Amino acid sequence: MNALVYQSCREAGAVVLKLAYGYTVEPHKQDPLVDLADVSIFLPSWFPGTEFKRIGQRSKEAFDNFGGKPYNFVKHQMSQGTHHPSYLSSILESEEIEPGSEKEYVTKWSAASIYAGGADTVRIISKQNSTQVQANLQHRQCPPWHPSSSPWRYVFHDPMTFKPERYLGDNPEPDSHRISFGFGRRICPGRVMADAAIYLNIAQSLAAFNIGKKVVDGKEVEPRVEFQAALISHPEPYDVSIKPRSSVHEELIRAVEEEYPWEKSHADELVNIKV
Repeated sequence: MNALVYQSCREAGAVVLKLAYGYTVEPHKQDPLVDLADVSIFLPSWFPGTEFKRIGQRSKEAFDNFGGKPYNFVKHQMSQGTHHPSYLSSILESEEIEPGSEKEYVTKWSAASIYAGGADTVRIISKQNSTQVQANLQHRQCPPWHPSSSPWRYVFHDPMTFKPERYLGDNPEPDSHRISFGFGRRICPGRVMADAAIYLNIAQSLAAFNIGKKVVDGKEVEPRVEFQAALISHPEPYDVSIKPRSSVHEELIRAVEEEYPWEKSHADELVNIKV
């Protein structure tokens, strides 16, 4: 499960960092910008008493690096004529921004906030309770959520139970999609992209894999899903069985990387960028 979680995090981070900075992540190993971003925004919500100042200082340094390093990366690439179109490059091309100005501060952190909000939205939480649930999922979209930290816990019956069928029948429960991305002026500006990414990830995964409970000594192990205490709460790792649905599906999965090879990462270039 650890590998699955990391892969989904990397895929989510890759999409958002490409959009925000035109940055290409490492495809086969840990990426320095993804790691830096995670350290910066997924901090624990509590700190041991005597460690507070030290951890606070380290967190501030990581936070400042995440805001400044990719910003300077894009400026460096633009000066070399090698940048990829992105949210940040489009602003820097169209406006005069003085170093150290308030406009630079707002521009820098608006780009960083795309990762903070976007990467967390499109990560997938997979909870497999039965083969029937998986079969049902192949025919509908069910956005995942953290029920204990969202307004849905107040509007759904038995919100902690994974029941996609709650939306079907003569008396369906409220459509969670209507409130997944917030409301009014503060509604998520990336909701269309996030919605499409979640749909594609779930649809492609279920089309190619059988996902079920892990079997140990001939017995199914019930996954214990718990959530981390953090500013942005993620599920703790848990055991699950993921296998290709057939040999044909396995060939299809392996063929994807051959037909659409990975782009060269910008990780080495990022290392030399100063804040």
